[in-house]
Amino acid sequence: MMWTIRALLGGVFAFVVATNICGSPAHAQQSVVQKLMGTWILRAGWEEFQNGEKRTPWLTGSTSFDRNGHFTVFLIGKDRPKAFGDIRTPVGPFVAYYGTYTVNESEGLVQYDIDYGSTTILDGTKGRQWTITFDGKVMRTTGKPIHTPQGAFTPVNEWTRAK
Repeated sequence: MMWTIRALLGGVFAFVVATNICGSPAHAQQSVVQKLMGTWILRAGWEEFQNGEKRTPWLTGSTSFDRNGHFTVFLIGKDRPKAFGDIRTPVGPFVAYYGTYTVNESEGLVQYDIDYGSTTILDGTKGRQWTITFDGKVMRTTGKPIHTPQGAFTPVNEWTRAK
């Protein structure tokens, strides 16, 4: 009887130590939405055109997701001309927008609706999607093809957590 109690207590002690060192099983696997939360800084961003061309127009950017389903995105281009005059008139390339989002956990998709953006073309856009993947500390967002006067391209951005 004494041996059984000691073995049981030893097992409980080992479980408590392992849980505190390694983390509980519930915390080991975060959901997509848990991983997504917070502010991210652009690590690399490019546009993959249907003809195989790859353009990398972005110098920097940021995206943020909150727990209430709101998000923001902005991307600032590499080769912007010098601005003069009014700080309220952005110089491009520049893309910015904000709105609301939902996450489809099973498919790793973020569906988003844009309230307003840096161009009125974006205002009120509904049902856009990103496929989200995580590789270590990097989040990759891959969008559906976007049609522009220069041709259709797929936007791909890699983000790291803001410090």
